[in-house]
Amino acid sequence: MQNKTKLCFSILFLFTFSLPVIAYGEDIKNANPTQQLVQIENEEKSLQADLDESAKQIQAVSERLGKLKEQIASEKIVYEEISKKLQQTEEKLRLYKELVKDRVTAIYETNTVSYLDVLLQSESFNDFIGRFDAIATIVKNDEDILKGYHETVKEQVEQKQVVQKKYTELLDLEAKQRIVYQNLILQKESQQKMLAVLHEKRQDLLDQARAFDPETILLLQNQSSYINSNAGMFLWPTNSKTISSRFGYRIHPILHTKKLHSGIDIAGPMGDTIYSAQTGRVVFAGTMNGYGNAVVVYHGNGISTLYGHIRHGGIVVEVGQDVSVGQKIAEIGSTGRSTGPHLHFEVIVDGQKVDPLMYSFSK
Repeated sequence: MQNKTKLCFSILFLFTFSLPVIAYGEDIKNANPTQQLVQIENEEKSLQADLDESAKQIQAVSERLGKLKEQIASEKIVYEEISKKLQQTEEKLRLYKELVKDRVTAIYETNTVSYLDVLLQSESFNDFIGRFDAIATIVKNDEDILKGYHETVKEQVEQKQVVQKKYTELLDLEAKQRIVYQNLILQKESQQKMLAVLHEKRQDLLDQARAFDPETILLLQNQSSYINSNAGMFLWPTNSKTISSRFGYRIHPILHTKKLHSGIDIAGPMGDTIYSAQTGRVVFAGTMNGYGNAVVVYHGNGISTLYGHIRHGGIVVEVGQDVSVGQKIAEIGSTGRSTGPHLHFEVIVDGQKVDPLMYSFSK
């Protein structure tokens, strides 16, 4: 009863401090697990706040880009309308100039009556004044029309330049905002990756605390009080003999950080049989963080074996069940932190992880 109480307290203690971790700097590296978890939680909260702020900024810039897009579309319409009007006015000016030019040319080329001939043919001074006023009116009308066209062209050119300048400024502003937007997206992605690393490190620390804590393993073994005089002689736990990863430090395939690989990985097809490496008693059968579905068998003399990444529904034993060497206990899978179907196999002696290949195996 006392051992059960200790085990419950140990598990409760671990879950109580299930907080995030980041191994930055010697302070965190040298801290005890609980301190690491607390420090990691602070790092994770700070990074999450930065991530939330990035999301707000991205939303704000996205809204600004939306408004700029509407303004640009509107200015483009205005620009096209002014350009069209200017083109029409310039065409009218060109045609009227041609008309005046043709009129003057015709007078000289066809020897028709010129303005001077009209004046010289006056019968009296009053007639002369009348003819002069009529000619002056015609000339002034031509001048006014031409002047009006020139002024309209000038005004429309100025309007076009103003709109074009505003349109160009809006395009430049949009380009700058898009750069800001892309940078914020990259920043957010970087923060998300960092947050994922923090989460993985937290889970990794919790996995170590839950799966490898010597006191917890010893409590499980003591609770079993199983005795086996043959402990230490093992049967190879799978049909496959292919070792895809050995015991020792390596670059983790998912975390991409250097860490201790606490067992060996044996590649095998999904659903293939996993055998108990030795006679023993099942002390754990369920889900274990990082390992997915797992089974721990205690073989006596302080020795346990762990079988990880079992497929869903692949555990065929239960806690407290005695198993014989070579008995089917599970099936190969890829649950937990896994990149493909395989068995993660560990040997734990007095709560410490050791290289399984130190032992002799009958195959």
